[in-house]
Amino acid sequence: MISNLPSMASTRVHIVSFDVPYPPDYGGIMDIYYRCKTLTRLGVEVVLHCYQYGRPVRKELEEVAAEIYYYPRKRAAGLFSLTTPHIVASRNAPALLDRLLLDDAPVLFEGLHTTAFLDHPSLSKRIRVVRMHNIEQDYYRQLGQQERNPLRKLYCYVEAWRLNRYEPILKHADYIATVSAADTAELTSRYGQKVQEVASFHPYDQVEGAPGKGAYAFYHANLSVMENHRAALWLIQSVFATLEYPLVIAGLDPSPQLLRAAKPWPWIRILDSPSEVEMDALLRDAQVVVIPTFQSTGLKLKLLNSLFKGRHIVTTEEMVSGTVLGGLCTIENDPLLFQKRVAGLAATPFTEKMRAVRRQVLVPQFDNLSNGKKLMGLLGV
Repeated sequence: MISNLPSMASTRVHIVSFDVPYPPDYGGIMDIYYRCKTLTRLGVEVVLHCYQYGRPVRKELEEVAAEIYYYPRKRAAGLFSLTTPHIVASRNAPALLDRLLLDDAPVLFEGLHTTAFLDHPSLSKRIRVVRMHNIEQDYYRQLGQQERNPLRKLYCYVEAWRLNRYEPILKHADYIATVSAADTAELTSRYGQKVQEVASFHPYDQVEGAPGKGAYAFYHANLSVMENHRAALWLIQSVFATLEYPLVIAGLDPSPQLLRAAKPWPWIRILDSPSEVEMDALLRDAQVVVIPTFQSTGLKLKLLNSLFKGRHIVTTEEMVSGTVLGGLCTIENDPLLFQKRVAGLAATPFTEKMRAVRRQVLVPQFDNLSNGKKLMGLLGV
């Protein structure tokens, strides 16, 4: 975990989050939470603004932010708009703008979701940075390709179309902070040198994969997201149903369909919404972390977490596309070959040499402190 650091002179920064970033139990929210934590420990006075839709007020956030404000997300707003994406229109709180105008501190907008005021004339002289967790229109388009419900499929395609039309609002940002080389290249082609890659923030400051062997394979994700639901279902039906090696699937809100799919196989367990401590222990003790994905957008933080904390990793090409992390994983897209790789690694101890190789790749690029200082430079603090 991130260690305590000596404080520096305090500087104020507004961070506008698309959700309440606690607990840090899924990708984008984990990035936001540990970014706040790192900036705070570097002496930045973080003013955190959270859009709220299901997650309660969390006292724990007081440890990573000097001030915290909550705004309701209006879920119905913008559903039928032809111009503004729903994820943006539903996060348009005038009270946020009022608070931003109380000082002249720089503003970090987390995702296109929170950019309703990015081009507001009252903020034109402020330093504005947008954190792009992925290329949103690509993400929604790929969600639509996977979705089977006709109404949700239509929503994803319409939202992708709206996001594509809306994205040029990024020209009003001073900087665009991307998470992967692929996203950096794509956005640089449209917005030039204001695009800067800043790696995702995460809970670790050292590679912790324990030498030796675990006793099960492990998949972890927010299971309410269609992409992750599909990956978990693929693991059950196409890989582990005939492998008979223990598989633990853990994450938020597994669907009844997923629970039914696992029920016939006694060596497959699904854990519904385990705590952060439980999830951490499951990842640490696993022998093989299996994290397939069928979308190549952004950088999947569950991969980064697995590399810092876990032992062997088996994944698909889409998971490592556009990153430097492919050489640290076993990559297979065919389910039978994926199964074969898992079976082989189940009997292969994780060694100190393997951990050292990971450390050489992960620590320079994904060091929270270095990336926190880089982000401070973009924000002008």
